[in-house]
Amino acid sequence: MNADIAVVLIILTVTAVLLIIDKLRIDVVGLLCLLALAWTGVLEPLEALSGFSSNAVITMIAVMILGKGISHTGVMSVLAREVVKHTGSRHSRIVAVFSSVIGLLSGFVQNIGAAVLFLPAILNISRRQKIPASSLIMPIGFAIIVGGPLTMIGSGPMILANDFLGKSSLGLYGFFAVTPIGLSLLAVVIVYFLVLGNRVL
Repeated sequence: MNADIAVVLIILTVTAVLLIIDKLRIDVVGLLCLLALAWTGVLEPLEALSGFSSNAVITMIAVMILGKGISHTGVMSVLAREVVKHTGSRHSRIVAVFSSVIGLLSGFVQNIGAAVLFLPAILNISRRQKIPASSLIMPIGFAIIVGGPLTMIGSGPMILANDFLGKSSLGLYGFFAVTPIGLSLLAVVIVYFLVLGNRVL
């Protein structure tokens, strides 16, 4: 093991620890990792900053900013209240409505943002209807994950894949190119938890 490999492993370990203890914001930790790689000489300054010229990086940053902006406007709080009004008290209806809405939403904002926006409402319904929180959170969590690929900006891997295709001159996918697959996956997950959710959870 040469010195560069050892330095990179140390930086990655420190970065992972900082993310786990959650004392600093994620973006600050990312920038510190980038700066550490440059300061230690593992990367040249131009190499360290070259990622910002990537379409994928800029797109992910833009999607995160969009999600934060949407949450600050209060639109999502209004949507969450409207969803709560129409779910009723039946467990299957709650799972179906919340999974559908949050799954579709996660195709346009980052998954974590979609989960955070609706988690208080889900826990409130769980307490009010005396439904175990796990039986609501688990299916909705899976809906968020599979809802990401509804569009080409819904998940990081889709953005990166499109960027690599563009660099390889193979042609980019359109914004809704993966929507049929994403809708199919979301529908399968919702039906699965409606049919087998009580047994599985």
